[in-house]
Amino acid sequence: MEITQIGITTTSVTTARMLSALDGFALYLRSMVDADAIAPTTASAYDYGCRLWGDYLRRFQPNTIDESTVYAWLGHVRTERNVGSKSLALWLSALRRFFRWAVTNRYCDSDPTAQVKAQRSVSTRHKKDSLPDADVRALLSVELSARDSAILVLKTYCGLRDVEITRIDIEHIGERLNPVTQTYRRVLFIRGKGRTDEDDFVVIEHPAVHAALSKWIAERGDAGGALFTSDSPRNRGERLSVRSVKRIVIEAMRTAGVKRSKRITSHSLRHTAITKVAHVSGLRAAQVFARHAKMETTAGYIHDDVRIVDPAELSIDFAGGGIGRTAVNESPTF
Repeated sequence: MEITQIGITTTSVTTARMLSALDGFALYLRSMVDADAIAPTTASAYDYGCRLWGDYLRRFQPNTIDESTVYAWLGHVRTERNVGSKSLALWLSALRRFFRWAVTNRYCDSDPTAQVKAQRSVSTRHKKDSLPDADVRALLSVELSARDSAILVLKTYCGLRDVEITRIDIEHIGERLNPVTQTYRRVLFIRGKGRTDEDDFVVIEHPAVHAALSKWIAERGDAGGALFTSDSPRNRGERLSVRSVKRIVIEAMRTAGVKRSKRITSHSLRHTAITKVAHVSGLRAAQVFARHAKMETTAGYIHDDVRIVDPAELSIDFAGGGIGRTAVNESPTF
């Protein structure tokens, strides 16, 4: 039953029924992961957001569930967990997905999140750093297995995300026609972030990429299935997990002597590749390379680099009674 009051949609559904729906939605998410329709990390984020909603329902037992209930939940989560707008937007997305499923499966008649708006983070700054060329050279010179070397090279020269590495099948290696030369380029079709199909690609004709992939495929064989599989006795031959890809990169960094921090992680290799393209070929080329929908996302990768290369702070000079570029040849010692 749906009641409209002052523009607010109220759904008369008991808390017990809503909690039952949450259990069903959790099973639905697992089935989506098993069917490879969504990434495990996405399912985990949605599941966590919905569990927060369930905790709120158990604690406060609201008589009705409407937009005001959702807003109250968002306020409660923000206060209790001291989180920012980005986390709230993610958990609200999870709740939207849940209610679409719940309405379809007749747990409730309407979606109380339909008109709810959460304040989104306006920051386009990236939270990882790129690596200097010397560190990249050291990393790529580490003696690794053919599989691990191919993973590092794909991340470094093609800017692939960890999850994209895990999704690659050998069948995804193919060709695309170059309309200018009317010849074919070797490409790797990939399923990007939030996608369900291999509807994008990266070019794999760089000598380093071609050599690393050729060496790994020669060792792996050309049988179908996952390009990168586990060599662990526990799950040998199964598709590598995102956690395993991260571990491979971090171990290689440690061996290469790359100084690690919260801003230097496996994702830093993608950051490095995007930044390199931006500086050499421009921001638009970097956006296409990174497969970003918005230019602002790509700009966030190079914002800090621009600030460090030509810091505005060094243009201030009071010694001459005006403002002009200060001659600074090296960093001062504090």
